[in-house]
Amino acid sequence: MSLKLRLNTIENSRKSLARLVRLRGRNEITDSDYKPLIYGLSSLLSYWKLETDTAIQKDIEDLRQRIEILSGRIK
Repeated sequence: MSLKLRLNTIENSRKSLARLVRLRGRNEITDSDYKPLIYGLSSLLSYWKLETDTAIQKDIEDLRQRIEILSGRIK
């Protein structure tokens, strides 16, 4: 099986996952090929989620520090 999947962004990873599901739905990919690909993509999407959550947490911490600095100036 020769299948190219774009995995360089969250959006492309989601599209690749949807593509695999459609291929399996049309029986164009076997279960033995489908299952490891789905597992790998699920792992990759979990990684993307962790990266996003980490970035959000960092932004929140930065905002907290700025609020503390500003509130110290106001007093």
